[in-house]
Amino acid sequence: MGALSEKAVKKARTSLPKYYLRLYQRLGPQRWWPARTRLEVILGSILTQNTSWRNVEKVLRSLRVRGWLRLSALCQVEQTELAQAIRSAGFYRQKAATIRNFLAFLESKYGNSLERMFRQPMPLLREQLLQIKGFGLETVDTVLLYAGRHPAFVVDAYTRRILERHELASPEASYHEIQMLFHQSLNPDTVVFNEYHALLVETGKRFCKRGNPDCRHCPLEAYLPSRPRRRALPTDSARRPAQPTAGAKKPHAVSTESRAACATTPTSSQLQSFNCGARSKSSRATSSNLASESRHRATRSMACAASKVAGAIACSVSPARRLNFRRQSISFLKIRPKEYGRLN
Repeated sequence: MGALSEKAVKKARTSLPKYYLRLYQRLGPQRWWPARTRLEVILGSILTQNTSWRNVEKVLRSLRVRGWLRLSALCQVEQTELAQAIRSAGFYRQKAATIRNFLAFLESKYGNSLERMFRQPMPLLREQLLQIKGFGLETVDTVLLYAGRHPAFVVDAYTRRILERHELASPEASYHEIQMLFHQSLNPDTVVFNEYHALLVETGKRFCKRGNPDCRHCPLEAYLPSRPRRRALPTDSARRPAQPTAGAKKPHAVSTESRAACATTPTSSQLQSFNCGARSKSSRATSSNLASESRHRATRSMACAASKVAGAIACSVSPARRLNFRRQSISFLKIRPKEYGRLN
């Protein structure tokens, strides 16, 4: 085996029989496959691809009501009509085509007789079923084991996940390599293969989940080498506080007064209204100062003009008349006495 070491193979040969006994004691018989006829098993193995068994049961009930679970009736159904009937199972067009491919194979090879088909040796029938478009390894082994009662162990996602976590198989191991672990570790008994696969599926659904495995309550917890890590939620990193780097100073402790001050910190809306009010007051004060300064400059220029007029006639009048003229000029220019005194 390429991806499996000899140590892993030896460990599997001693562990897999123990796992079966433990699961059977804890979970009991599963009574698989849940179907009434061989045709239902084959249809169920096709419909269960990439969907839940609940959807498959819904489709099978609908087909039973229509009377299409008889081979003679199903062969007469058009592919488009069949696709609409199995729509709840998802990928209904591909699955309808796969069902039609199997029916064509059964008619051409064995004359629509499932009994004749399953009387063939398992290696030969397995190769023939793998030639049908839409039939994969898991689907073919499911048909062989549950419908044909051939000793072919089914390796699904639950089986692979459990064996990888128990270090009995590597992620690089192929389907055939994992299947050979069971074939070499157990007797080729269809009843055991049937029950063992069903027990592994139940264990994967209830305990060995993909995201958050419940190893504590799993029947195989005692055989687990190391408990797998739980998947971190997206919010865990945001909730986890940042760790200080080496040599970085620790932040000072926050005092009670600081907490009280933080508790009274204004909100953003309050700060915005406060800033708008302060800005409006500042703008009013600035406009008032600008108006006062401009008025002051105008007063000063008019006072200078009055002084020049008074000085121009200072030489031709007496001092008394000169003072009176100066006062009249200032009064004419509407200069207040206080401002006139400040300018002089």
